[in-house]
Amino acid sequence: MWKLYKRDISAVAIGAKFLGCGGGGDPFIVEMLIKSVMNDEESIQVLEWQDLTDQWIAPIAIIGSPEFYSEQLPSGDEGRSSLKLYEEYTSTEPQALISLEIGGLNGISPILTALRSRLPIVDGDGMGRAFPKLKMSVLNLAVPLTPAAVYTHNYQEVIDFVPNEKASEYLHSVVQQNGGFAHLTSYVGNAKKISTAMIPGTLTVAKAIGEIVEKQISASDKQEQLQKMFGNSIYGKVEWILSGVIEQIERDFYDGVVTGRCLVLEHSVQDYRMVTIFFENEFVYVASEHDRLATTPDLIVVCEMETLRPLMASTIQKGTEITIAKVACPSILKTKKMRNLYKRND
Repeated sequence: MWKLYKRDISAVAIGAKFLGCGGGGDPFIVEMLIKSVMNDEESIQVLEWQDLTDQWIAPIAIIGSPEFYSEQLPSGDEGRSSLKLYEEYTSTEPQALISLEIGGLNGISPILTALRSRLPIVDGDGMGRAFPKLKMSVLNLAVPLTPAAVYTHNYQEVIDFVPNEKASEYLHSVVQQNGGFAHLTSYVGNAKKISTAMIPGTLTVAKAIGEIVEKQISASDKQEQLQKMFGNSIYGKVEWILSGVIEQIERDFYDGVVTGRCLVLEHSVQDYRMVTIFFENEFVYVASEHDRLATTPDLIVVCEMETLRPLMASTIQKGTEITIAKVACPSILKTKKMRNLYKRND
């Protein structure tokens, strides 16, 4: 058990952006909201895996298009409103919150709801990174998606007694018809069930990433420290695939999804190599002329070369000097059951 303070929020936001793999939405807006309402002396209790006994835990998320979310000014109470909607419908009051996905803005949005609701937050999440669909959550392995409370400025509903796959499809249609994004409380369950499926320690990892990236040290020193940190976490080995400059970028935005590719010319005195990064909200895979260098579900992270600050697929620009990292994902994401969940050809 540990505590999260206002001074930690910037680091967590950087780490969440890193784990977003180019997608998941920029945490900046939520980061600013948290800092605007949190006092320096305030803290949020963080429950580790061993602290989970019989608490009722509620995963919190913003679903839909992060681009649409960033175009509107949230009040900061939307997550709590979704939680209250769930509580009123089920007559159940969760004793802790957890992130549905640690990558991107959902890595810190539950922190804002925890602050507003005066609840602890669990050190873990349901994806270990950012994924584009609810069905890709490891929580599918332990708890049902419904009842699910979906809240927007002009629409509120609790979806119940629907199989997970159909509920996910229905939520997608609700979001599309109501501004392109919504706040969600779903996959709520007892700590014993949540703890069997969740990916533990990811909030700690996000905070550690941010603390390393914020240091005033060389990029090579940051790489070395990140390798050591990830090696002692639920994740695996970090490979720094290459450094180079973005020579060309093709990007399209349709139905809330950012798709495209960018060509990167490697910085090397020994060889000339062009690689392509393909993205579909998140960076999906990296390929050279003859080989795939990295692919989902491993984490593909594109960083500024000098600072190692993570970049978004929706905003990367031609001429930017970058470093590409591949981080081995938590092993649960490579199981047969999870591979079936995150297939993108549906």
